[in-house]
Amino acid sequence: MKKLSLVKNLSLCVVLLSLGACSQAQKNVKTTFACVTNQEGVPTTEAQTAEQKIPIISWTSDLGKGVGYTPQQRCLEVSGKFQKYYDQGLLNYITTGTKTNQNIICVSSNLGGGCLDDESGGQLWTLKPEDNASTIIPALLDSAYKGSGAISQCGSDECEKGLIERNNGQDYWNINAYLAKYGK
Repeated sequence: MKKLSLVKNLSLCVVLLSLGACSQAQKNVKTTFACVTNQEGVPTTEAQTAEQKIPIISWTSDLGKGVGYTPQQRCLEVSGKFQKYYDQGLLNYITTGTKTNQNIICVSSNLGGGCLDDESGGQLWTLKPEDNASTIIPALLDSAYKGSGAISQCGSDECEKGLIERNNGQDYWNINAYLAKYGK
C-alpha cells in the first residue's frame, strides 16, 4: 500500500515537475531569506538553503537615518520582502524602476519585465537620489559575490554566466541563477 502511494506521489510530481510546480514547491521549502549580522557586525540579507548561507545584501547605507530608519530596520524589511516574493514564486529577477518619482530596486518576475504590478510595485527599497540606477544591479552582484560591499561593475565572468542579463538597456539580476550557483 505504501509503495503504491509513493509511486502515485512520484508520478504526480513528475507531471507537476513538467509544469514547474514541484520545483517551485521544493525551492520554497529549501530557501529562506533572513536578516543576519555578518562577521563584521553589518546587517545582511541572506538566503539560507539546506547547503549553505548565501549573502545577498550588506546594509551599510545610512539612507533614512534622519527619520530613524537604521540599516538593521532596512535589512529586516527587505529580507521579509525577499521571502514574500520568493514564496509567491515571483522573485526571479531584481532590477530597477521608479515609484513616486524615485528610483527603486524592485522584483521582476521575468526578464525584460518591469517592476511587479502589485500595490508596492515589487519595491524592495528606494535608492539614494545620487545613486546611478544603471550601475546598481552589477554593484549588488559584485558586493554579494565578494562580500566586500564595494560598488563596481561585475566581472565579465559573472555577467557571462547569466547572473546579470541585459534587456533593452536595463540590467536584471537573475536571482535564481545566483542561488543555484552559490547555494551548493
